[in-house]
Amino acid sequence: MRIAWVGISAQRDHAGKPVAPLAPTTPTGQVVEKIIQLCPAGTLHEKANFIDQILIDDDQRLRAPRRDELAQGADRFSGILESRARDLFVFFGGHIRSAFEFHCKVKFKNDIVHTICGSRVAFVNHPSYVRIYRAKRMDEYIRSVASLVSSLPPSEKPFSQ
Repeated sequence: MRIAWVGISAQRDHAGKPVAPLAPTTPTGQVVEKIIQLCPAGTLHEKANFIDQILIDDDQRLRAPRRDELAQGADRFSGILESRARDLFVFFGGHIRSAFEFHCKVKFKNDIVHTICGSRVAFVNHPSYVRIYRAKRMDEYIRSVASLVSSLPPSEKPFSQ
């Protein structure tokens, strides 16, 4: 099985340099690594960002993505989804779900597998949301995302490269 884990945007390290998508050096990346450890053996994991640039405000703090940035991400990922190159795409955060709802003119629910452009996708809460608002439930969140992934049979469609 091939899983693509997709975060909202690029991050930077303490020196201000960009890091790999969902890098284990970031709080979100650490949670994703814990989820991956619970996934079935032999699963191939890839990580990507919905928006390639680092989103910072004038005070050099992370900021929420703008509507135009989300629209560009939805356009870009629609093409990737059409390629049907993964068994499942897991998108982290309500911003990405909202971007696809606007792009596809459909409402999607969290923690359920949907089909968009011929590919299976799941929208889950962003780990930072869980850490801030539901910290006591972080372990439950990690298990539930891993369970969602583990419950899917591999896709029967051939992979594009």
